[in-house]
Amino acid sequence: MVTPDQIRAAYLFFLGRVPESEKAVGDHTNHASVAKLYSGLMESQEFGNRVVELSLSAPKVTPNPKPTIPSGSLGYQEVVERFASFAGPGRPGFTTDHLGSITHTSFVDVLKHHDGEVWPSPLVSEKLFPISEWVGTLRSVAEADPAKPFVMMEFGAGWGPWCVSSFMACKQRGITNVHVTAVEASHHHAAFARQNFIDNGLPAKTSHVIEGAVGASDGHVEFPELDDPSADYGGSVGNSLLTNRPKPNKLVRVTAYSISTLLANVDYANLIHIDIQGAEADAVAAGLDSLNRKAHRLVIGTHGRGIEHKLLDDLSKAGWLLEYDLACTYSVANGKFSLHADGCQLWRNPRV
Repeated sequence: MVTPDQIRAAYLFFLGRVPESEKAVGDHTNHASVAKLYSGLMESQEFGNRVVELSLSAPKVTPNPKPTIPSGSLGYQEVVERFASFAGPGRPGFTTDHLGSITHTSFVDVLKHHDGEVWPSPLVSEKLFPISEWVGTLRSVAEADPAKPFVMMEFGAGWGPWCVSSFMACKQRGITNVHVTAVEASHHHAAFARQNFIDNGLPAKTSHVIEGAVGASDGHVEFPELDDPSADYGGSVGNSLLTNRPKPNKLVRVTAYSISTLLANVDYANLIHIDIQGAEADAVAAGLDSLNRKAHRLVIGTHGRGIEHKLLDDLSKAGWLLEYDLACTYSVANGKFSLHADGCQLWRNPRV
């Protein structure tokens, strides 16, 4: 059951208003969870109409194309500074990053404290993501040929932030043929990603969301049903002892895709962002042949030292160049280890 306060807050987040009556509040208390409440509001016609209105009022980005740079040639500061920071006002119900990408505050629990904010360059302040992820994304766009399609894939996508950031960075360079694919195992997060694409004006024909988990092989796996999707982005196939993640109340059967399958119809990928909560090393190892032939750059979120070591070994032996390595960190409480912060590896394929 959800509480009346949760219902009133959800109305403000999704519909921009208070509930029409106390009877409406009472009707919504029948939802089994906050996730069900969110889904119901997001599926309403009123929410859809509001999104269209906000999308039409979104600030336009004027292309400021700059020359394509050689792969790996620019440092962190130089590559970030090649992209202009958004200078417009913020929008109620959203946060806005330095590229002008907007994120509805209901998608991520901590964002409700930053409603309407416009965030500065990651060189000034790292917000939700470390600067290494920004550099991997912006390098990929800066190195792209504007005359060719830009292809980006996000595995373990959540609400699809890197698909959107890639699209917005491409707009600045005048790259108009942009193809993004978000792969996400959580039904609720996949819905967030679809809505995020609409909010930011991504073309439906070239922006896709695939519901499913990414792993070493195709098939089906059990994935947690999230009680509060805005607060939980750590769902994984199987629970790691090092994350101290509680056992989920319910598991749902989802389709599993290997990287080779996801790349089967792709000729070339400028960037693949991988954050699949502990399955990174096995998935990359199984799909390494396809990655070697088709992918230019990988940004990989890591969730264990063993995962990091295997990625370092497998990718370096396969000829990939390591551009950045941020190790994950752990904390200890009552003699138990738990993952404190994810790591990040940034790799470039010199053959593609």
